[in-house]
Amino acid sequence: MNQSKTLTVQEFDPEWAGLFAELRTVLASALEDVRHTVEHVGSTSVPGCAAKPIIDIDIVVDDASLLPEVISRLVKRGYHHEGDLGITGREAFQAPPGDIDHHLYAVVAGSTPHLDHVLLRDHLRAHPEDVLRYSQLKRELSRRLQDVDNARERYAEAKGALVAELIETARSGDVVIRPLSGPEEVGLFNQLPYTLNHEIAEDLAGGRRRPEWMWVAVRGSQVLARIAWWGRAAEDEPLVLDVFDVLDTDLADSTAEGAASLLLDTALEKVVPIREDQVRPEYSRFLPGDWREIPAERRAVERRAGLLEATGARHSVERLRLQWEPGSPVPEPDGRLLFRSVEETDAGTEELIGLMTRALDGTLDHYSRTELARMTPREAAVEHYAGELARYGTPRSWWRIATLPGGDPVGFVIPARNTYNAIVAYIGVVPEHRGHGYIDPLLAEGTRVLAAEDVPRIRASTDLGNSPMAAAFARAGYATFEREFKMAWGRP
Repeated sequence: MNQSKTLTVQEFDPEWAGLFAELRTVLASALEDVRHTVEHVGSTSVPGCAAKPIIDIDIVVDDASLLPEVISRLVKRGYHHEGDLGITGREAFQAPPGDIDHHLYAVVAGSTPHLDHVLLRDHLRAHPEDVLRYSQLKRELSRRLQDVDNARERYAEAKGALVAELIETARSGDVVIRPLSGPEEVGLFNQLPYTLNHEIAEDLAGGRRRPEWMWVAVRGSQVLARIAWWGRAAEDEPLVLDVFDVLDTDLADSTAEGAASLLLDTALEKVVPIREDQVRPEYSRFLPGDWREIPAERRAVERRAGLLEATGARHSVERLRLQWEPGSPVPEPDGRLLFRSVEETDAGTEELIGLMTRALDGTLDHYSRTELARMTPREAAVEHYAGELARYGTPRSWWRIATLPGGDPVGFVIPARNTYNAIVAYIGVVPEHRGHGYIDPLLAEGTRVLAAEDVPRIRASTDLGNSPMAAAFARAGYATFEREFKMAWGRP
């Protein structure tokens, strides 16, 4: 509970991590729907460090425009807003009476107050000799100032020189390669910009990312490079390497690029080590549709690709990311095809797998062709069904099989919803019915099924080289909003 203003320094207590976890839960509830992370900072976050038994916490937002809402929510929760207390860039709060004793601050990710807190914490965690120095000073000051007026203020002032020295040492120190310590470091991880940043915290909370799958190369206060994998919740292995960024800098000593290379080597070995007859998860990067015409974007792509190639990865495919939005016209059924749902029975599953098997004949899809190089069409269809389609939680009644009026099957379309969006997951026409434009009514039917669910958007993707499929999506009102650049590692 809130303690008196007496100065108390005690040895490190492992229970402090549990107290922080309790407070983080309360704060997350108070700030629901506000983009933020909660970080444990200060000496109570450093194992082995003597400290006042007061938990220091940063609420980290990615934009200063969110601070007024944070302040409002915390005041409603019972916190007293104290302003910046003379430190520009942070907002300080006094805890409600009766709460676990803690200091609470709201900061913007990457700001000086935020980075100073993180720098000091991370430096001490990595340098036990400095933990010893800092702890000894704290004990000495506690004894010396025990009966002095304004003890806490004089204590903070007296240790300020060592704190500044440690922060400066961290700021100019060597590159540190490490995984994230937990969700509280999302703000640090998101120093480098990317279109997926807004999903990182939610993915961590949902189990689709894990701190041990997320690594950074840090030099002082700056993230030089970062890497992260994504996977399905409750599964032990990641499915895709979908974040790899290098600081865009012209440092003469090439520190960022060297750090990125070391980060890649270290994280790959720790997260997805080479195993017999097991391929590492592929690399995926979302890019602007015209990335080749943007010099800075093209340089960044080539830089990342070069680093990945040094680890054995090779460019595999580029895909169009497509989007349909409400209000876009959907063609009415033209009567050439009839549609029925896939039966939720073994027979229905077998019928769909049979059509998927037939549709693989002559496919232009890169992944399908890759799978056919190592297994039969039937095996590829079964693996695709079990590994992807059967995992969607949306109703199977959305899935459609198309037939001619006489009952002869023509193809299928699989509308679904993944974790983030409504999607056209898979669509195919069997070989004997290609060349008649049946892909258009199939795609229109899948779009109608999802549009009827009032979804805010429908997404799909196809290989850049699959011109017939890309043209079909364009006719159905889907626009290219991004591209996906992929690289893959071969089998050991």
